[in-house]
Amino acid sequence: MTQTPNSQPTPPAPSQPRRRSPFFPALITLGCAVLLTGGSFFGLVSTCGNWPNSSSQQPANTIFAWAFFGAAALFLAALLWVVVLVVWTFFTAGKKEI
Repeated sequence: MTQTPNSQPTPPAPSQPRRRSPFFPALITLGCAVLLTGGSFFGLVSTCGNWPNSSSQQPANTIFAWAFFGAAALFLAALLWVVVLVVWTFFTAGKKEI
């Protein structure tokens, strides 16, 4: 590129930073909570005596029960997060940020 002695190179136009969606982390959390809840429920059911070679007195039964209740609480919290984001987006959709 040839430049004359008095010309200055023009700087590139500033680009706007890409805005990330707030729904992406909430939906990932919700999906993981569904997987955790389903897996711990399957573990709980499989140690309760409904499957061959299992009994309800196994120590894993208590672990899977607590894991199921914890994962269910996580699922409800993630679901609440998604609902709050939807409501927040609905009410702030018409407003422009300064």
